[in-house]
Amino acid sequence: MRFTNVSIRIASVLVAAAAASAAYAGDRHDRTDVRVWPAVGFAGTDAHVVVRLAPNAENRRLVIAVESESFSRVSETALEGLRAPQSHTLDLRALPAGAYVLEVNVVDSAGRESRLQRKFFRE
Repeated sequence: MRFTNVSIRIASVLVAAAAASAAYAGDRHDRTDVRVWPAVGFAGTDAHVVVRLAPNAENRRLVIAVESESFSRVSETALEGLRAPQSHTLDLRALPAGAYVLEVNVVDSAGRESRLQRKFFRE
């Protein structure tokens, strides 16, 4: 399929956290920004993921996972609470065609998880 003009559309899905930590997770989602650029592109092109976290003394681990039918990548970073960088990037090179799910998981010092999901596409 040939495209002469690809408009960039961002399809976002917020995944609810476990019932036990719903209020906590909601608070952390308000302070987490996840962006994929470009959200729609051609097969074989790159994607740039940027995760911005608000400073939080409880943050201990950041996991960024990207999956499609033919691709999978996971990046895990230790966080040192308030001393952790606020911006984290992941570059994905030459992605094959498909629908991708990007999941960002922040784990606190008590082991509670806060998850966000984004979808993006390669045609």
